[in-house]
Order: sequence, then C-alpha cells, then structure tokens
Amino acid sequence: MDIYVSLLGITLVVFSIFSLYKSYSFIRVLVLYVLANSPVFFIINEKMYYGLSFFTTVGLYLVIVEFIKKTYKTDVFLGIEGLVLSSPKLSIFVRIVLLMMANFPPFLNFSVVFNYLLNIGLSINTIYILTLLLFNFMIFSKMTNKILFGKPNKNLIYKEPDMKYIILMSFLSLTNLILGILYLLSL
Repeated sequence: MDIYVSLLGITLVVFSIFSLYKSYSFIRVLVLYVLANSPVFFIINEKMYYGLSFFTTVGLYLVIVEFIKKTYKTDVFLGIEGLVLSSPKLSIFVRIVLLMMANFPPFLNFSVVFNYLLNIGLSINTIYILTLLLFNFMIFSKMTNKILFGKPNKNLIYKEPDMKYIILMSFLSLTNLILGILYLLSL
C-alpha cells in the first residue's frame, strides 16, 4: 500500500512542480500544495500531528489570501510586490506561512516530517518525502521573490491587516510553532 501511495505522491509532486512554473494564482498554488502534500497522511505515523500542521498551515494561507483578495481585489500575486517595505505586518505573516509551507524548523510540519525521515531509512517513501520537500521549497522561493521583495507597486495603496486578521493569523502561526517545539521536546 505504501509503495502505491508514494508513487502517487511522487507523480503528484512532479505534476505540481511543472504546474507551479505557470501559476501565479494564490488558490492554484494552494491546490498544488494540497495535492502534493496530501499523500503524506497515508504514509506517516504521526497522523494527528501532521494533520494539525497541515490544517494550521492551510488555514493561515487562506486567511492571508482572503485579506489580500478583500483588500487588493486580486487573486494573483503578480501586482503586489514589495510587501516588506509597504506592509510590514502582512509581510511577517506571509513569511511565516511560506516558512511553514516549506517545512522550515521549528514549525510542526518540519518536526513531524524530519522525524519520520530519520526513522524510516531509505525507501520509496523517502524519495517521495524528499521530492515533496523540494516542491515545498520551490513554492517558498517563488512566492518570496514575487510577493515580499521587489519594488512596491506605485499604483497600489498598501494596507495593513486589521486586528481581527492579526489575531487569527497570530493564533494559527503560534499554534503551529508551539506544537512544533513541544513535539521536538517530546522526542
């Protein structure tokens, strides 16, 4: 069963890698992320922890996309470059969600995935997880260059998120971070 899930996962990751180059839509990137990462549920031992990390990451991403769609009336990330200089609060949460998506430490998805990699040895699952990590890092690098850095758009009025968005984004990112640290301490 694991071999079929891993082969399906590798196929989905390769498809997602090729599709990512053509995509500038927030929702399409999320769909590719979910497609590539969902087979992990079937092969990883720590399903509850991975599920929590997956849903807090996707939830934070959706909150950020909702704010951007509501504020800037766009669902692509081409016209909103330069968030670091123009909207620092929003750029912090965009960085956090991209770090969570790319499996950087000390977030929960890093802890669960790398603990799994350390315990399984070399197998088809290892190849799937490593190609998945490559894909997740490609999302991080593409979106970081396009959204955070660059010259701010002079035709756009940049706005900071209001308090309800900040509280929700803080809750989701801190939940993932604290659970990741607690998971690492429990090993």
